[in-house]
Amino acid sequence: MDPGILSAADGPYTVSVSYPGSAGVAPSSASVTQHIDKANSRVRIRTFGVVPSGGSAAITAVVGGLPASAGTPTGTVTFSIVGASGQSLACAAGDTEPVTSGVATCATAPAVPTNSPYVVTATYSGDTTFNGSTSNTRTVRVR
Repeated sequence: MDPGILSAADGPYTVSVSYPGSAGVAPSSASVTQHIDKANSRVRIRTFGVVPSGGSAAITAVVGGLPASAGTPTGTVTFSIVGASGQSLACAAGDTEPVTSGVATCATAPAVPTNSPYVVTATYSGDTTFNGSTSNTRTVRVR
């Protein structure tokens, strides 16, 4: 661990001080335990709003820390892509994708118009530093 960065996973932290004493002043010491809470996160979906029939949608979830200076989240994002008829569209590599450099990507299996429009939601799992979060929904239409 970087000695300048405190992590919720490595805590709690105890800070201790002591005074050895001097002529006429007795020695003393004190300590306090500090817990570090995880930072909040935010997920934003980036995708084209229209996909050609039989085509694949590229859906990107961008995960950031709040505040941004808290670092770069890791972990996974689970994509939910549900069509108007209730059927779902899956990511070709699986609906749960790893977050790499703050980004998770879902390339969908080919889409057909009968299930259009699709409502997309991305749910970030959280990690040792960041709480999980869920995106706002985005709509993808197949034409």
